[in-house]
Parts: sequence; C-alpha cells; structure tokens
Amino acid sequence: MVIKWPGVGFVMALLVLQIYAGESSLPGAGSLAASYDEGLAVRYFLTGTIGLYGGVAYYLKGPDTAGFKPLNDFAWKLGGEYVLRSWEKFRVNAFAEWREELIQQNTAGTVSIDQNGTPQHLRYNQWNTIFRIGVRPELFINDHLSFDYKFGLQFVNHGPDYQINGNSSGLQSRKNSYSEVGVYEGRSPIFGEAGGSYMGSILLNIGINIYLF
Repeated sequence: MVIKWPGVGFVMALLVLQIYAGESSLPGAGSLAASYDEGLAVRYFLTGTIGLYGGVAYYLKGPDTAGFKPLNDFAWKLGGEYVLRSWEKFRVNAFAEWREELIQQNTAGTVSIDQNGTPQHLRYNQWNTIFRIGVRPELFINDHLSFDYKFGLQFVNHGPDYQINGNSSGLQSRKNSYSEVGVYEGRSPIFGEAGGSYMGSILLNIGINIYLF
C-alpha cells in the first residue's frame, strides 16, 4: 500500500505546533463531544486520559436504471483512546478501533423473479471488518472546537462478492474474500470503500469535534 505523503505532511505540521504551546488544561474527565469521524460519532472521556467513542455512517444510492434496486451502505465503529501528551491548544491521543461495513451491490447477471419473467438484478450484502491502531493529533481552536487527523495501521478483511448461480435461481458466493494490512485510510459510504488515494489520505482522515462540556 502506498503511503499518502500529503497526509503525512499535514500531521507533521500539526506536531510542530507543540513547540509554541505551553502546559494547560484541555477537556478532561466527563467531557462529551459530538464528532465527525468517518460519519457521525460521539466521544466521552472516562478520565482525563482515557476515552471511548462510537460512530455510524449511512448512505443510500438510488437505482441507475430499471431492474436495479437501491443500495444501502452502512458502517459503525467502536474505539478507545489514551492521551499521550497535551499542551495548551494541542494534544496527541493514541487510539484503537473496530469498524464494520455493510456494502450492498447489485449482481452483474439477472434472474427472472416476477410473474412476467422480467429480468431483475439481485442485491446482496458485502461485509468488511477493519481493525486499526494509531495516533490522533488534535488541535483546539477554542475550548469547544477541535480538528484532528488520524494516522496509523489498519487490517481490513474484505467479504466475498456474490453472483447468479448456475440455474439463475439465486445467489452464490464467488469465494473471493481477502485481507490486507496497510496505513490508516479514512473511509466513507459516499465515496465507496475508501474514496480514492487523494480523498482517503487528505479529507477522510480529518475529524471535527465539538465539545459540549
């Protein structure tokens, strides 16, 4: 997997900011934040250094032509993090997370499923499982608003695709599931599994946090 150098440069720029920061108190124990983290998310800090978070993302794609069904893409994630170091407007959090993705697709072939024998494409669910570890530098604009950038490593297990079976009566697995390990790459249902190299490394790795208290 190719390392996204523009994304790494963004992270390095954030890290340089610590040189100009002094020790201070940032949101700590009991802090609750609404976030954008590959979708809508909620963060809660149990203590001043330990936090939990969870998020969901959903996208509906309408059919392109007759015979195709609308496609639903859905993902959810759970994670935990630990504050490694903090300064006046900047802190570095280590994180580990688990993400599940449901990606619906239409088959290339068709079956006749209605009383008129009209050919129809069948819809099937593909599941992807992702485990990640990494670091989340977080820059605070004020006491309630911050931006972050995630980078690290991820393990992705891609579920199998499906195709029309031999007698065109249903579906059968293509048995083409596979796993891969690479650098952290943000994902979004809107842009497909990862959104492309540039979109994945620059935009989808960025998070926004609004601390409610």
